[in-house]
Amino acid sequence: MARGKNWAELFNGVAAVEITASGSGPTLCLRLEKKRGIPIQIVPEGTPEASVVAVKRVNELSFYSLGAKELAGKLRLSMPKAVAVVDDLGLRKDEDCYKEFKIGRSVHKRYSATALDRIREALKKETAEEIWARRQPRKNDRAVGVRRC
Repeated sequence: MARGKNWAELFNGVAAVEITASGSGPTLCLRLEKKRGIPIQIVPEGTPEASVVAVKRVNELSFYSLGAKELAGKLRLSMPKAVAVVDDLGLRKDEDCYKEFKIGRSVHKRYSATALDRIREALKKETAEEIWARRQPRKNDRAVGVRRC
């Protein structure tokens, strides 16, 4: 223990954690359950007044498992309509929904299952076709083009 402090002082707020011995050696297994035991709350790193009990590493490429093509396929939309919905909802600004990975010289734009859920929820209120039509410039709004001979 750190300079005479017991574990309950080090992990303030989680003194109800039950520690049992299993096997031999300095091993600690921690099991967090949603429906049993003391209530826990998952918070972002650096949250003031929060005690860190455990850190779980997640393979980010597994979390952001969908490219635009896969996202569109799961939604049964064309890619342009799927991207229009993504842009309308601002999902690329939300780190729970979107992340870009640079691997070598390639940039991979990936979406999470959370993005898929949010899009499905949004499409209950407005169809992809309505979003697409609303986001398209009207004919009168388009700039007059110059034709080259």
